[in-house]
Amino acid sequence: MNEQEINARLAALVEAVKQSEISRRFEAAEAELAKDPKLEEEVDHFRRKRFELSMSDEDRLIAEQNKLQDDYRNIFMKIPAAKEFLESEMDYCRLVRRIKEEFHDECKIDISFLNDSRS
Repeated sequence: MNEQEINARLAALVEAVKQSEISRRFEAAEAELAKDPKLEEEVDHFRRKRFELSMSDEDRLIAEQNKLQDDYRNIFMKIPAAKEFLESEMDYCRLVRRIKEEFHDECKIDISFLNDSRS
């Protein structure tokens, strides 16, 4: 298979993801959330904090992540637009992660050097 054929198949995969029920659900939830700019800002603040915490490896931050989830769960899970957005975003991220992991596993890309603590 040549590079042009690979690019065509990659484009087909991207299109399949974009046309998936998961993607359409996420886009609809995003559009619904955008109708309430104040709520959208609050959800984005939560997402930003969740992302920042997830990028840290420190054990103490696990408690902070759990607290953040608990604090916002009580707020957002009672608001249908926020709940649907956060749930559909999580499903969409899982789909993308599954594709990445499948690619990584099947193509046997060795990234063990990243775990080298000698530096």
